[in-house]
Amino acid sequence: MTLLAFAAVGSAFFALLQGIWSRIVIFMARRKLSTTVYITPEQDTALKLLHARTKVPVAEYIRQGIDLALAKYRDHLPGQVDLELAEQPPTAPPQRTAGRGRRR
Repeated sequence: MTLLAFAAVGSAFFALLQGIWSRIVIFMARRKLSTTVYITPEQDTALKLLHARTKVPVAEYIRQGIDLALAKYRDHLPGQVDLELAEQPPTAPPQRTAGRGRRR
């Protein structure tokens, strides 16, 4: 990809972030954990270009990307049962088999 393509991606990403910036600023005071994330050289170049234009740390863009991915796949995360699942009839509990051990 050329730098022009990265600039277009950066512009679109920046436009997306403007709508959620206030939410991000609220969470900035929270404690952060350190981890290692491997990105491609192209992603690194695009993030550095975006940082140069916006002065927002690269780590903040990575956190926002993680938040977007978690929101996209939230139905795969453990949590409350979906209402559609709750309306289905309950399944019978598994049957215990004899001989699982001696009772005292």
